[in-house]
Amino acid sequence: MKTPLHIASWAGLLLLAGCLFPGDDREPDDITPLAVGNTWVYVDSAYYGDDSIVVSTGETSILGTREVLIEGEAHTVFLSNGHAVGGPPSPISTYVKNIGHSNYTFGAELDTARVVGKVLHLEYPTRKGRRYPTYFYSFAEREGNLVPVVDTIEIEVVDPRHMCVVPAGIFSCVQFRGYYPNGDLFATAYHAPGVGPLGSEIVRTQPVGDTLREARFVRRLVSVTLH
Repeated sequence: MKTPLHIASWAGLLLLAGCLFPGDDREPDDITPLAVGNTWVYVDSAYYGDDSIVVSTGETSILGTREVLIEGEAHTVFLSNGHAVGGPPSPISTYVKNIGHSNYTFGAELDTARVVGKVLHLEYPTRKGRRYPTYFYSFAEREGNLVPVVDTIEIEVVDPRHMCVVPAGIFSCVQFRGYYPNGDLFATAYHAPGVGPLGSEIVRTQPVGDTLREARFVRRLVSVTLH
């Protein structure tokens, strides 16, 4: 039986074994390790100008598997679910799978509604300046029915040899950016091969009371348990 690996340290390690930079002689790890029971815990900070901050915690878990059929090919995919720490799963789960060492999205489900479609999410190994489209799946209610919503985001590899400092430790990682079709920045994200998503940064302009403010949302990994 495989013993779960649990990482939770403010100091961490400079280079966690298995977190490799592209170009290393050793075989790279999957950029997002997938197994039922894997859990990533985050601290989420929302900044509204210089005088307002809201801090909470969130968790992403691999709940189970599903069998999906795409273009006549059967795939076993994992259910990735984001929710409050220790709380019940959220209603929507995303289908994910690794092919090679890259991470792919295969669709999503909400209650009995399901949408499937294979698309590259995070490429690894990769190179600086690489760009490719990916999809984010959600659902909307129309005339009493749940219908899928597919948003296209262009991914850019900013730095394949980045160093990230998060509450869980210090990791070699890949820095990605996502852009809306109009070119506006969607988010900046960091992923450590062999560990998974380390965090993200999103900037939005939104109403706070009677004024519009630039809001910055920061997510950082606190701990991870891998099976």
